[in-house]
Amino acid sequence: MDFLRGWILGMAGAATVGVFALAVTPDGAVKRVVRMAASLLLVIAVLRPLAGWDGSALPDLGAWAGESGVAAAAGESLDELLSVIIAEKTAAYIVTKAQALGLTVGVSARCRRGEHTPVPWAVTVTSDRPEHARSALGAMIAKDLGIPAERQTYVQKGGGP
Repeated sequence: MDFLRGWILGMAGAATVGVFALAVTPDGAVKRVVRMAASLLLVIAVLRPLAGWDGSALPDLGAWAGESGVAAAAGESLDELLSVIIAEKTAAYIVTKAQALGLTVGVSARCRRGEHTPVPWAVTVTSDRPEHARSALGAMIAKDLGIPAERQTYVQKGGGP
């Protein structure tokens, strides 16, 4: 019975976090990224028992956040987790756009706390041809993700800028 209760509470918690994150996220590309992250979180909550996953593979997010109080750690952990998910989805979005342009790039994204949720803040794009990547992707990153050119870094693969 504890298993069923835990599973239902997990799904309800994932759904609540997802709905809250979507409610406070502004429309546009950021909302699409948050929607994808919220969907992934809910799918994990639903499929967790079928995969036999008990969550023991996850690090202690409270210790990871470096907070001593339980409530502070939970809040920081959620912000950190959302930041990681949004950064990963942002990077994947840029890689997909680059592939559509025929570019092979590596992307690392960083988030910053927005008004209510973490938002994509800066990106580093690694490419064999960084200037070509900048010209092809720079405007799209600024328009779709709201990351201006001054927070976009383009680096030569295996070397410096």
